[in-house]
Amino acid sequence: MRPLDRLSEYLGAVERRLRLLAVTRGIAATTAAALVFTVLAVIVANHYAFSSPSVVSARLLLFFGIAFAIAAALVIPVIRLNQKRAAREAESRYPQFEERLLTFSEKVDQNANDPFLHLLAADALSVAQQAEPKEVAKTSWVFSFSSAAVISAVVLLWLGLSGPGFLGYGTSLLWGGLPKGEMKPFYDIQVEPGNKSVRKRANQEFSARLMGFTAPKVRFFLKYASSSQWEQADMVTQAAGSAYEFVLAGVPESLEYYVEAGGVRSKNYKLNVIDLPSVKGITTTYHYPAWTGMKDFVETPGGDLRAVEGTTADIEVKTDRPLTNGALLLDDGSKVMLRAGPNGNLTAKVSILKDGQYHIAAVESGEDVRLTEDYFIEAQKDRPPDIKLTKPGRDYRASPIEEVTVTAEATDDFGLRDVEVHYSVNGAPEKVVSLLPNKGAKNSAGSMTIALEDFKVVPGDVVSLYGVAKDARETTRTDMYFIEAQPFERNYSQSQQGGGGGGGGGGQDDQNQISQRQKEIIAATWNQLKGKGAKATDSENAAFLSQVQSKLRDQAKSLADRMKSRQLSEAGDSFKNFVKDMEEAVAAMTPASDKLKGAKWAEALGPEEQALQHLLRAEATRRDIQVAFGNGGGGGGGAQGGARDLEGLFDLELDTEKNQFESGQQAQSADQRQQEIDDALQKLEQLARRQQELANQQRNQQQLSQKRYEQEMLRREAEQLQRQLDQLTRQLQNQQGQQGQQSQQGQQGQSGQQGQQGQQGQQSGRAGQGGMSGQQSQQLRQTVDRLQKALENMRQAASSQQAGTPQSDAEAKRAAEQLKEAEQLLAGLRNQQSGNKLEDLQQQADDLARRQQDFEGQLRRAVTGQGQQGQGQQQGQGQQQGLGQQQGLGQQGRMTQQQAQQLYEQRRKEVDDTKRLESQMQSAVRDLAATQPKASGKLREALGQMQQQELPRDMERNGEYIRRGLGEYAVLSESMITQGLNNLREQLQGVKQAMTEGKDGKGGAGGNDKEDKAVEQALGQVEKLRQQLEQLQRQAQQGQRGQNGQQGGQQQGGQQQGGQQGGQQQGGQQGGQQGGGNAQGGYQTGTLSRNGQPQAGPNGGAFGPRHGNVWGPYGGLGNNDPTLSGGYVDPRGFERNYRDTLEQLQALQGQLQGDPNTARDLQALIREMQRLNPFSYANDPELLTRINAAMIADIQQVELELRRKVDETGGGSIRSAGNETPPPGYADKVADYFRRLSKSK
Repeated sequence: MRPLDRLSEYLGAVERRLRLLAVTRGIAATTAAALVFTVLAVIVANHYAFSSPSVVSARLLLFFGIAFAIAAALVIPVIRLNQKRAAREAESRYPQFEERLLTFSEKVDQNANDPFLHLLAADALSVAQQAEPKEVAKTSWVFSFSSAAVISAVVLLWLGLSGPGFLGYGTSLLWGGLPKGEMKPFYDIQVEPGNKSVRKRANQEFSARLMGFTAPKVRFFLKYASSSQWEQADMVTQAAGSAYEFVLAGVPESLEYYVEAGGVRSKNYKLNVIDLPSVKGITTTYHYPAWTGMKDFVETPGGDLRAVEGTTADIEVKTDRPLTNGALLLDDGSKVMLRAGPNGNLTAKVSILKDGQYHIAAVESGEDVRLTEDYFIEAQKDRPPDIKLTKPGRDYRASPIEEVTVTAEATDDFGLRDVEVHYSVNGAPEKVVSLLPNKGAKNSAGSMTIALEDFKVVPGDVVSLYGVAKDARETTRTDMYFIEAQPFERNYSQSQQGGGGGGGGGGQDDQNQISQRQKEIIAATWNQLKGKGAKATDSENAAFLSQVQSKLRDQAKSLADRMKSRQLSEAGDSFKNFVKDMEEAVAAMTPASDKLKGAKWAEALGPEEQALQHLLRAEATRRDIQVAFGNGGGGGGGAQGGARDLEGLFDLELDTEKNQFESGQQAQSADQRQQEIDDALQKLEQLARRQQELANQQRNQQQLSQKRYEQEMLRREAEQLQRQLDQLTRQLQNQQGQQGQQSQQGQQGQSGQQGQQGQQGQQSGRAGQGGMSGQQSQQLRQTVDRLQKALENMRQAASSQQAGTPQSDAEAKRAAEQLKEAEQLLAGLRNQQSGNKLEDLQQQADDLARRQQDFEGQLRRAVTGQGQQGQGQQQGQGQQQGLGQQQGLGQQGRMTQQQAQQLYEQRRKEVDDTKRLESQMQSAVRDLAATQPKASGKLREALGQMQQQELPRDMERNGEYIRRGLGEYAVLSESMITQGLNNLREQLQGVKQAMTEGKDGKGGAGGNDKEDKAVEQALGQVEKLRQQLEQLQRQAQQGQRGQNGQQGGQQQGGQQQGGQQGGQQQGGQQGGQQGGGNAQGGYQTGTLSRNGQPQAGPNGGAFGPRHGNVWGPYGGLGNNDPTLSGGYVDPRGFERNYRDTLEQLQALQGQLQGDPNTARDLQALIREMQRLNPFSYANDPELLTRINAAMIADIQQVELELRRKVDETGGGSIRSAGNETPPPGYADKVADYFRRLSKSK
């Protein structure tokens, strides 16, 4: 092939590659432009809410933009591309052509036969071999542009098919080109009632709901048929909801209307006005169900339907002129046609089965035209009768010949059919006694007598009883109660063996646990029989109760077998009878467990009661007490011999956990009940507020139908709340009955074990704080009664509104007042619960603080050896005491292993109680946050300080020291634990005061007087604290000087002092034991006089060293040196004043915001007092002295500021303490202090 042809072919290949590149680049630019112009067009159309003009304009923008992109990026570049441009592109890509390709392309066009072209082509081909056409238009460029085009197209397609928000909607709208009717608008206004026919002169309400957007103003446009002008008015927001409404009163003629908001306009609708008859009156005749026994009742005027479920209402409608076709339209969509009555009026029958609404309408040309407003339908529930056994009202213990009176009170809303008392003796067939004097009465109260002597009961026999109330359709049963036959007296017989002595404890410990658990099983079975739940729940409860009954049977059987194995049954007839009764109880428990497993509740009750009978007889036998008479003795006994073995068997077989089916859920149910009361209180507050607002609006006659609707909704919500509170009240009554039973049993079982059971009773009493007292239950019932009265007033208000009488305003206000009273009662109940919880916390903290003080004293006595005085160990201890003095820790090793174990057990209980208190405080903080924020805040502060001090950790650490025999290390920090618990006790007292202040409310005009009084009190506290700190500092300084002068002599004479003390002990006195820490001398038992002079105790000696510092049992630094002036500072009084001052300053801090200088100084002092608490460093006298000196200056500054404020307000009640002689060495400081006081004014 000639070089000329080969070069021409090369240029053609380059041109084709460049053309491919231009096409892909143009397509990529076109798709990218389509995406960009689409987004811009959608944004523009969205700005105008996708109105028709904006959509058309956006489409034009989009299509013109795409056309421009096609022309500029695709068509023009492809058309302009030729061989000459291809040669130029190749030259620019490869400069080594040196314009040979460009010269060749120009010469070929001028003269294709020029012989010079062959030479030029040959020369150019030599270079072209190194410049491939693919390198001129690279494949990577083609791929990149193609990818960009595909990505742009995919994004555009995604926006059109499933794009988010207005971008997707606008893309599909601009590219789809669908008619308006086939696509739901993105921004729309839903208008009601739309196209509709109405009665002439009727009020018509229009509503509009904005879909997909919001607007500051919504306007309603209408045009009457006789007018050509559009009228407009602003729509208002509905009271409940986000829709807008407009009411057109007395529509005179047909009209056309639409709604516009934010540039969005709704469709045009037509309201067709028809001249129809008006409803002049409604008469309702109620036909009650036959089971109610109530006669028919005629209500005139009628309208709202309120009757018990199942009632049939005959509605008679009277119109001003004949109505051809009419109907009752119910809110569920059903229609009841009106029929002509005998007197020309229209009638219809409506069955009252559920709550709803209805209105009367005329049927014109197949369309329902409303003639009246909405009337409400209230289907009143037939509540089951209510019955309670007011006497005895709990489990009762009687003598075998006693006549027990049983009183039953019952009520029903439609009339009682029967009131019965069922009782059974020892599981025998039930006997039934009817107590209803008049059948159909709504209230009944009757009594009967059960003569136990007629049934020849013996101690241990049991009578089970319960009450039954019946109405026409429902039956209610009370809880099951038990009457236990008790012996007339306790039998005492003399044992044949001697000894025994005084002071006994022991006796019964857990003797009634088995019978108590059997009662709980019977109660649980009875509860299942009373109210059957879901089958799944029944099966689970049946399996659980059967397991509990089997476990109790095994425990009773094991107890009887162990007694026989120990041959206790041969000890006497009482033990034989006891074993026999236990075996018979075991025999009755076996079928009871089998029946429970099959959920045969009624069949299981008989064996369960028989088992209870035998258990109670066994307990009656066990109450026969043997008392051993003999010569005196060393005390400590209890029951003896076989009785102690029997007690041990009971302790071995029974654990202390309660039956979780009944009592294990009480704590959880208490928290749940408290949450229910909180929710009810919040709901009641809302109802009272809404009812009050509605009552205040009753004078406004506009929008009457809307107000009637709101009144009805309020009534329904209040009725639902009333049912919830009623159910809560019944649950509470049932629980109180069970607690009453347990309380009585606990009280009657305390003989011989008052100490132990008293403590258990205290703990159980605390655990029961989650419940309610009788007074609180009464408050809850009163709340329900107020709510019921409010419901009646709401119904009367609705009826008065319907009839158009003026009593509606008064009834609505009375309903609001009743709701407010109910709210106040429930709030008072909630406050009482909170107060009870705080009181319980305060009692626990007080108990902990008291026990900690006793524990610290016991530990100190054990460490110093005082607990072992009088045990014949005085001889030869002089040298040991001297060594102990040198060691500085007192007499080590004096704590016996028994003492250490006893103290360790006490400490473990204290730790558990402290952790339990902390957990309860956390719960109380959450509970009080909503109702008592101030008290909750103070409680949170107390909890935070308690957690910051980490008292349980320190107590556990010291407990470990004690367990390991290192009590002398534990005693050093016990004062800090005591102080922490004392602080907690006082802080909880402050929480209680804050709660009381929250109830009383804030002061009014006396606020300034209270502030002035607070400043005066704070000044007095600060002044007293400064004086005490100065006194302690003087005592510490003089004590240190005494120590420096006596240190050497005492260290050398330690042996002599110890020996001297030992000699005193040999003389019959129990001398002082060596204390720890001070080189001046050991501890000596005794007391201190008011001026610090040591007084001899009953054992001789005095507490603390003869001359020097005293570390009291409650921590703190004192001095018993009679030569020091100023007297002794009581550590407990100083500690109390320190805390009171800190609390007073903290309370005063918020009142001094207007005085920045005083507030700054006060805040600095508070920080110092919190950070440098002298009691935290009571064991380091030197550090304590420096801390006191640093704090005195800050206290004096704050004292100056407070005194200045008191003087500015008139001097208050602060008076000078009188002229006192300054202590030696402090005259200059006192003079400087008074000079500063004089300059402060």
